[in-house]
Amino acid sequence: MKKKVILLFLVNLIVTSCSDKLTESKVRDLINQCTSKPLETISSINLGKTMFTSEKEFNIYKKLEEKGLISVKKTKEKFFTKYDISLTKEAKPYISEAKKKGKYGYTAKVLLCKYEVEKIGNIQNIPSKNTAEVKVTLKKIEKTPFDELLNRNQSEFVDKTILIKKTENNGWVYCE
Repeated sequence: MKKKVILLFLVNLIVTSCSDKLTESKVRDLINQCTSKPLETISSINLGKTMFTSEKEFNIYKKLEEKGLISVKKTKEKFFTKYDISLTKEAKPYISEAKKKGKYGYTAKVLLCKYEVEKIGNIQNIPSKNTAEVKVTLKKIEKTPFDELLNRNQSEFVDKTILIKKTENNGWVYCE
């Protein structure tokens, strides 16, 4: 009797694992396995010599300076004031890349927060395109010091629709 139960369990396991149906657990596994599309929010900040376009932008940079993430030094040009902005060593772990912008400036990509999958919602298969649209709710798990000042969405949860593709060889994939 035990052998029959174990055999039925194994057959069921094989059939469900080879199933072409996209389930909540399969979606969660696909998202968690993907490292080329991490669940995070990134923003940009200007570095080097720059001018501020608004008082609001200037205040954000001043608050970043107060937190010890950047250094802002006022420089006088002929007709206007520029600011020389540089990162402190406390900010460097949150910077993913910096690109030259103009003659004296740089733009740096800053990590704001990371997410984990909280809930899998509606899974809508689109057979004509070999895709599925999946509504997921993400929860903030890691906030960086930049998050409070640069992230427009201060909610702990974010609803997002992701696209999962169906391939002939690999079945359902979220990232390639």
